[in-house]
Amino acid sequence: DGLNCDWSSDVSSSDLEDWLTTFRHKRTDYSGNAIAKAMPLSWSQVEPALPPRELAGKIPCEELAEGRMRELLLNPELSVLPLAEWPADIKSAQVKAVSDEEVVKIPIGLYKRGIRRVADEDERLIGPSGKAIYQGAFGVSKGKKLEGTDLDILRLIINLVPSNQVQRMIRGDNRTLPYLGQWCGCLVEDGELVVWSSEDVKCCFYVIRLPKQWGKF
Repeated sequence: DGLNCDWSSDVSSSDLEDWLTTFRHKRTDYSGNAIAKAMPLSWSQVEPALPPRELAGKIPCEELAEGRMRELLLNPELSVLPLAEWPADIKSAQVKAVSDEEVVKIPIGLYKRGIRRVADEDERLIGPSGKAIYQGAFGVSKGKKLEGTDLDILRLIINLVPSNQVQRMIRGDNRTLPYLGQWCGCLVEDGELVVWSSEDVKCCFYVIRLPKQWGKF
């Protein structure tokens, strides 16, 4: 009785390895959304995902905002916690790169692209211990490969967790953002059709520019 199962398999070891590679780089949360794994950076993998020089950092964010949001963007100190509320130990983040050479190449490439600038001495964020607090960076796969290679094209993620610890969250319009999982509660009858659309700004994090006074954060 029961099911007769043939446990013999035609799956090759190479097929198995492909699945192992997939599971190493991709996870999902309880809602089924993909969770990208942090990957080490190289400039050759990051550059194809960045906007061109003529577009990078060209849109001042304060020109897109109004009211309280514009005020906060122009005055970052309004979002900084009182020094007494800062954590006693703020750890700096690291740049996750494939080599020390890439740790140098990436910021140079970003500078030439117009995405970063050289910080002034007084723009260093100093923690309660008297040590400077540094941000980090890592990559996540865009699901595409560099032409002629097996290397992933990477989306550059700047890790601002260290400086976020000394700021209040600027919520803005976060509460108005839709959640795709809400569509699961819709019942579509026979003969009915659901149509929806969305829009996105390509490379928005590197096309839109923060005011210079945010350099410390």
